[in-house]
Amino acid sequence: MQQGQDFRKMPFKLSPLRDVKIPDTVFEPILMRARFHGIIGDDVKDSDVTEHISDYKSYKSNSGQMLDALKRAPQPDSKKVFANIFGYLFAKAIEMSVNEKRKGFFKKRVVADYTPADAFAGRIHTQLKEDQHKKIEGALELGKQFYKDFFFFMERGKPDDQQFDSEMIRSLIVVQELGKLYAPICMK
Repeated sequence: MQQGQDFRKMPFKLSPLRDVKIPDTVFEPILMRARFHGIIGDDVKDSDVTEHISDYKSYKSNSGQMLDALKRAPQPDSKKVFANIFGYLFAKAIEMSVNEKRKGFFKKRVVADYTPADAFAGRIHTQLKEDQHKKIEGALELGKQFYKDFFFFMERGKPDDQQFDSEMIRSLIVVQELGKLYAPICMK
């Protein structure tokens, strides 16, 4: 920005630091972190991750299951629980990818067990080998970081409960897709 230029007339929103673009969608900070950690490359368009989700229905169901369970049994430290849910669903998507077996056009999965109590507590149980399970536990911690990005974006808008739930589910869907994309990297 040139000296004397009115930053309010710029074509995009700037932070008070004047050099950091404020995200327009909840996905932008999540995808920035994914790029930083090498989950997706800089050449991957945001829309490739947010719009082309092959397991969308499954991811939406998993996300809804977690939020419904949280509404039935509210937890005292909601921020920690939300971070744990992000990490849990990210890690479970990796587990599902590892469990997927392909034979020609057909694919078969060993079904992963999704347990809200484990998600809330930030722990994960898998049916994988011990070394793979340890990697999934590490991914669980990485996945928790995506909640920080979600929270950062949501704090800006002060949404009502319905908007919060909607954005949470959309974000959890994308985080699970990122988990699926991260699976081959995680298991190296």
